Amino acid sequence: MELNYIRNNNQNEIISEKDAKEYVLQQFKNVKKSNRINNLVKFQANNKYMIMAHNQTELKKLGNIVASYKKIQISSILKEYEEHLKIAMLKDATTKTHTNVIMHIIGFFSKQLNQDEKQRIFSLLEQFRAKNRTIGNMLLEICY
Repeated sequence: MELNYIRNNNQNEIISEKDAKEYVLQQFKNVKKSNRINNLVKFQANNKYMIMAHNQTELKKLGNIVASYKKIQISSILKEYEEHLKIAMLKDATTKTHTNVIMHIIGFFSKQLNQDEKQRIFSLLEQFRAKNRTIGNMLLEICY
């Protein structure tokens, strides 16, 4: 299934799932070059939900790898992390996994949302599940 994102609120600029995967893997190459645990921790935090949409099992393994930084050399951590990141990104994100990610994110903000805002988000999720809205359109609507 091809799930499209929209870049910079521009309806004419579509980012495919493949583009998003390549972007994540390219960003990891920069982390690897830096050879710094701080950059890996930041990468993990910034890409947690993207990885979750692809493979929740591998996301947990990646989290454990990052958490082991005090016990293992950074070069070994980066090597193992890269192996599991590639495995995670091989699996395609689905409507179901994207919905799960959105629900996780909304959970963090649910206390700050009023009933109308919550209802709007659930309505957008239903449209997404029914394939009447792309993930990109939905995210733009929620974020803006």
